[in-house]
Amino acid sequence: MNPVAASLPLGVLMHAVGAFFAATCYAPQKRVRAWSWQTYWLVQAAFCWLLLPVLGAF
Repeated sequence: MNPVAASLPLGVLMHAVGAFFAATCYAPQKRVRAWSWQTYWLVQAAFCWLLLPVLGAF
């Protein structure tokens, strides 16, 4: 089997996982309306750019 064809489903799966994580960073916006935007984006960055990728790698 062609190695590129064999890795195609894996690539699609990895893109789907990445899209899921990218979409979930905007999920809690309705519950944090009282926060300042600086606090919201700092928490969002910590989870979506630092914590979730590390947890996903494990």
